Amino acid sequence: MRTLVTGAAGFIGSALVERLLTEGHHVVGVDDLSSGTTADLERVLLRTKPGADRFVLLQRDIQCPELLGIVAGANPEVIFHLAAQVDPAVSVADPQFDARINVLGTINVCEAGRRAGVRRVVYATSGSPRCDDASPIPAVRSSSPAAATPGEAAKLAGELYLNAYAQMYGLAPICLAFADVYDPREGNGGRAYATDARVCVGDTAARVCLDDAVEAFVRAGRAPMSVTGTFCIRTGETWEIPADSGADLERTAAVGLHPEGEEVRCAS
Repeated sequence: MRTLVTGAAGFIGSALVERLLTEGHHVVGVDDLSSGTTADLERVLLRTKPGADRFVLLQRDIQCPELLGIVAGANPEVIFHLAAQVDPAVSVADPQFDARINVLGTINVCEAGRRAGVRRVVYATSGSPRCDDASPIPAVRSSSPAAATPGEAAKLAGELYLNAYAQMYGLAPICLAFADVYDPREGNGGRAYATDARVCVGDTAARVCLDDAVEAFVRAGRAPMSVTGTFCIRTGETWEIPADSGADLERTAAVGLHPEGEEVRCAS
């Protein structure tokens, strides 16, 4: 499968690239390296040893006009869109900067995909405000949630644009809503990547293991085009938002955690 991963050098993005290369897929990575580094990708390449024609990393901002040509040249079957401004403090201090990346950048990805004829886009979005952070099982709140922070507003706007492209141009997006993703292989409770300003790293009900997050992306990427919508990826369950999307949740079920921290695997 030919894939394109934005944010390929990031915490989750580099792990996704490794998984895709391990499975034999072709990957074009796009990252401006403003927060990610090539160190994780270098380790990935050492472990996977992909053929020279199976991976390339392009240092580009997702807002750049050249993205249209990059996507057209890569001709991917799936775009995994993980590139984002995820620092809550930055989104509060400079909402315009946050919106340029998370809203305009996402529109640019959608447009590049549309022009290249790519239907499947898998988008990393925020777990708030639709998933109840305090509950062991994610609760569906509303199909039209109210954002409490500029960062949430930008991520929700990205979902709305993906839905608009679905309605107007036949895009088939899957949005995966994460709260807190962590890597248990790193010390002191694991390296964490907070996608939600209001989720505590210690909240095991909201935490998702890095491998499980990658599993969710992979399953979303290979799901039938009839499967669309937004899914909470939390404690070993996937909950669709809104409930009338008609998607088979088991197709994108991820491995997750019980509140006590015991790993469990969903039925698939």
